Amino acid sequence: MTEHGHCHTQATIAVARKLAERTWKTLTTGQMYELRDLQGQPVTKRAAKELIASHYTVTPQQRTQSRSHTLEAKRARLTR
Repeated sequence: MTEHGHCHTQATIAVARKLAERTWKTLTTGQMYELRDLQGQPVTKRAAKELIASHYTVTPQQRTQSRSHTLEAKRARLTR
């Protein structure tokens, strides 16, 4: 989401919604949640962590840009 310019609040809400959906499905169907890779194949916890680290890490440049934008927005609201 950071690549598309969304703020961390939108990213947090998107993740929360997906987790809520998965939790609800697990509870209503009674099936255990199973970690899967991008192709839908089951993976171990270690493999899932490696996948996350390799594909879903925010670069320092993206983090700095996002934080500076947020700081600028906060300062703009304070100086109105």
